[in-house]
Amino acid sequence: VGRGAARATKIITEAKKSPISAGESTEVTCTVLDQDGEPMDVDTFIEAGEGLKVNGKNVEGVTAGEHEVTCKIGDASAKIETVTDTVVVVPAAPATFHAWADPAKDVYKPKDQITIKWETLDGYGNPVPDSSVTIDAPNSGVSDDGDSKFTLIEDGKYTFEVALTGDANLSDTVEVLVDGHGPLIIITSPDRGQTLTGPATDTNVVVTGEVSDEWGGVKTLEVNGVPLEWDETGHFTATIQSTHGLNLVVARATDTHGNAGKASVAWYFSTDFVSADKATPDDAWVDNSVRLWLSQDIIDDYDHLEETCDAQSVCTPKIDDLASLREILLTNVDFGALLGKPV
Repeated sequence: VGRGAARATKIITEAKKSPISAGESTEVTCTVLDQDGEPMDVDTFIEAGEGLKVNGKNVEGVTAGEHEVTCKIGDASAKIETVTDTVVVVPAAPATFHAWADPAKDVYKPKDQITIKWETLDGYGNPVPDSSVTIDAPNSGVSDDGDSKFTLIEDGKYTFEVALTGDANLSDTVEVLVDGHGPLIIITSPDRGQTLTGPATDTNVVVTGEVSDEWGGVKTLEVNGVPLEWDETGHFTATIQSTHGLNLVVARATDTHGNAGKASVAWYFSTDFVSADKATPDDAWVDNSVRLWLSQDIIDDYDHLEETCDAQSVCTPKIDDLASLREILLTNVDFGALLGKPV
């Protein structure tokens, strides 16, 4: 009985080398067997996963990982047993390097802790594992907590130089901004506690000041709740209508990082003040007024032993100065029970 025409029944794929580095190539052999297991001279081609690049009878590593390689023949209708092979691709030598701070933020607060992290890639974008670095941290403003962790201590802009161990040409710079304080507001006029006067028809007082923020820039400014503009140097002006007596002005500002700052000033205003002369104090009296004299005897006459006794000989301390009142309170009042714990 004749053998009959040979037909392909099996294709065996075999990579000459595995693993290979990204960018490295290996030859792939394709063996076609007929129904009797004998080799056949048949044209074949190679199919491979996306992590490999096919170049004729060779495959080149591109993406790290395990990739299947398959030999095929042109007759797609033939029922052929296919034996594949696997090519393992490992990262090539480091080519690029990137470092960053984790967690990643546009701005940090004092006492925040960051971790310097990095990634090393080969020329094909594959991460290179187990790479180590040296970190050149700022000399002040941060503390080194070990294991690439740093605590940010005070406001400022800080630079970390990170370099791949063994290759100083592969390095990166990590910059972090720390801002935990709001804008600085300085009220330059009027002076705190100043006594001001003016006609009843014009009680306006001009408040001037300066606002600045070193790290975030001033975002908003208001005086007594009213939004206010400032010039390029930070100077601002507000006109306040004063009332008789004490006038309080509070300036508040925020920066672009959400921090707030404030400043205040107060002055006394009246359309008229009465001059006082200690030689003629009666001349300074004003009708319909409250008069209070605080002499040394009112504050403390240094006699705390006087008592007042009634007909039943029940005696109570005589309160004739502020010091005696304070002494009675401290002696007889249970502040722990009054205010709660702890005191």
